Amino acid sequence: NLILQQRIKELEENGRRWEELKSALNIRDIFSDYTIIGAGVLTRDLGEWFDTFRINAGIRDGILVDEFSSYAVVDSNMNLIGRIISSDYTSSKVLPILNEGSTVSGKINAPGGITLRVRGDLLLKEASKCRVDNIADIAALRIGDEIITSGLGGLYPPGIPIGEITEIIDGGQTSERRAVLKVYADYRVLTDVFILKGRLD
Repeated sequence: NLILQQRIKELEENGRRWEELKSALNIRDIFSDYTIIGAGVLTRDLGEWFDTFRINAGIRDGILVDEFSSYAVVDSNMNLIGRIISSDYTSSKVLPILNEGSTVSGKINAPGGITLRVRGDLLLKEASKCRVDNIADIAALRIGDEIITSGLGGLYPPGIPIGEITEIIDGGQTSERRAVLKVYADYRVLTDVFILKGRLD
């Protein structure tokens, strides 16, 4: 009976992963200039998903990381996961956007949407949230606004969904405006990711 229950769980998991992989075909349509490389999550280097984790694609798959190049990593719904920071022959290490060492140039997903900066934050990451700053004083930022990658800075292609604004903090006269963003990606159930391999500039 225990073996049968385990087998049912395996089949359910396989079915869920297949649905994720099928929906990843949408990624190909949107980023037709990029080669899409699928990879499985191997390990977390430190206790939680928001530190770094390793995936099973590396130099043998054409993933060559140096000081001038990196690769964006997305989930099967095309939500931003992070970027590759190092690779060996068979695997690569991913820096999630929740990591406090991560910075992403983003913009409001609307015509003429203003640019801003999304940063990992030590106090917010366990709630799957990031800090948003570099917000222009005149910007009409609202709770519920979707933030996507801007394409500036050369690390990420434009148009990848990051998350939505959940809180706006008015700095007053003493500090700049800030906000809090809830990321779309669910790192706790992440099993497959997709690397956008192309020139990210």
